[in-house]
Amino acid sequence: MGPRVLIVGRSGAAGHIGGVFARAAAASGIQAQLVDAGRDLTTTAFDRIAFHLLSRRHPREGAFNRRVLAVAAQFKPTVVLVTGLMPVRRSVLEELRHSHGAAIVNYMTDDPFNLRHRSPTALSAIAAFDVYVSLKPAVDDDLRRAGAQRVCRSWFAYDPAEHFPESAPAAEGGRWSADVTFVGGADADRASLFAPVRRWSVERTRSFAVFGGYWERFPDYRPFCRGFANGRHYRYALTGAGILLSPVRHANRDWHTMRTFEAAAARAFMLLERTPDHLELFEEGRHAAFFDNADELRDKSAFYLDRGEDRRRMATAAHARITSGGHTYADRLQQILKWVS
Repeated sequence: MGPRVLIVGRSGAAGHIGGVFARAAAASGIQAQLVDAGRDLTTTAFDRIAFHLLSRRHPREGAFNRRVLAVAAQFKPTVVLVTGLMPVRRSVLEELRHSHGAAIVNYMTDDPFNLRHRSPTALSAIAAFDVYVSLKPAVDDDLRRAGAQRVCRSWFAYDPAEHFPESAPAAEGGRWSADVTFVGGADADRASLFAPVRRWSVERTRSFAVFGGYWERFPDYRPFCRGFANGRHYRYALTGAGILLSPVRHANRDWHTMRTFEAAAARAFMLLERTPDHLELFEEGRHAAFFDNADELRDKSAFYLDRGEDRRRMATAAHARITSGGHTYADRLQQILKWVS
């Protein structure tokens, strides 16, 4: 009898890891059941306000935890896979282990100690996991100090059903194509990092585009905002980018991001922040170009925009590097099952 995996996470929008793992399990012939957190958590404006008033505790947290237990009672999992900072209470995780003998695993998508993401429920549950799958080596010592029993190193990945090259239809191409593109939410660090390349693009009449939330909060970026890029529009934006800016989020202690794999799978030319993870995954000059600071980001953008053949060569090599095996979410799931077997 094979494993039975209860996945706790969000589904729906592309990129929600719970749904991605559920598809990966189905593609691998693994029995899995998803408890979709979107059903119980933060569904209204009131919920979002209450979340902050309650010191980052979800007002529907109790109902959510009761549903996790109810689904588990019917499904009888051998493995419980919690994605990210889902507010599954420590007592619930211990009950799942006691009642079903299930191995309890967390696939850590965000830094649980980052004040922007901090969840008191998720923090208090760290010691209840048999395996904490860490995608951020800089966080590992903090996890151990918080009581993590076993920390295992892993990575983000790509979903073959979602991440592949796809050009926008000719009638829509102007919206999704740009000489220099960034796809992701805005914050002050990113606005500062991109400022030199943004100014350079205006001076040299090159097209610059940002896709994602909150960019309109920065007046200098409003002329370059092109809304959200989800689903096939995400593929259009990646495929239509002459250069894809690929920094990490330092507040999250990232050394790589989801887009590291997704952009390579879409055959985008990446200008990657020079981090240990990026340097382990890719060879500079062969798979991608790299930068350390805002000025180098601008200079490398200017350099490679006039070298289309080099960009195509590196984008093709990065695509082959990631898609040749070992970097799908099905691969990550198989690794997790080996760790708990």
